[in-house]
Amino acid sequence: MNLYNAVLANDVGEVAMLLKNNPSIDVNWMKCYQDGITRSCLQLACTLGHRKIILLLLAHPGIDVNAEDDIEKTALGRACYHYNKSCVELLLKDPRVDTLKGRSRMTPFFWLVESHQLECIKYWIASGRKFELRGKGDNAQECISYAKKTGFFDLALLLENFTVNPIQKRDEIRKEIGWYDERAAEIFARVIFLSDGLLEIRTNSEEKTTRFFNITRQLPMELQMIICSRAAGSMKNNIKSEDSERAFRYLALFFVVKYRN
Repeated sequence: MNLYNAVLANDVGEVAMLLKNNPSIDVNWMKCYQDGITRSCLQLACTLGHRKIILLLLAHPGIDVNAEDDIEKTALGRACYHYNKSCVELLLKDPRVDTLKGRSRMTPFFWLVESHQLECIKYWIASGRKFELRGKGDNAQECISYAKKTGFFDLALLLENFTVNPIQKRDEIRKEIGWYDERAAEIFARVIFLSDGLLEIRTNSEEKTTRFFNITRQLPMELQMIICSRAAGSMKNNIKSEDSERAFRYLALFFVVKYRN
């Protein structure tokens, strides 16, 4: 089975094996889909909502996350056009994804407005990623006027308020959807992963030790102290109590709120 067919079949195991065993594989190879449009594997996965496969493809060093298909839609454009919320959120987290790219008359953001994907739009605004309210060309749709025309008044009001005061509205949305809690959970998981790596360090593993501390020293001092406490506790097997874990997560949340964009 080739990579395109494995993506089409949502065969996660086969995709993982093909990517691992064929370092020179053309991960951006394009093929005509059943609707007559030629797509890359990533665009196909975004069309079908195959989130796990998207994760595998994004991890490949040769992936072109901003390639366009036959009708000038990128992977993000495909995810938005087919209203795959989890795929849109996944792509917005990848800094390589150009959220404004795509020569299509309609922007990726517009497709979410067209289908009244309010929660996905809130997530996009919370992410801080750029978006355009007007497509390209004289006849392109404008998002706010379209929302009003189609009766999506809640969405129109949201976008109008954002254009007036983007920083305040973004902060309100982040609190509403639990954005800071989600970021804190991610930091918590990464810090645990890093600090628990110290458990594997042996006296002759100087390179590993150096690499670990080179990572941690780039972080703010508060977080460095948290990591050191966690690492020391892990090595002594002393940090299993619920209170310690709760306190650690609280400090991670404090870090996110304090250093938010």
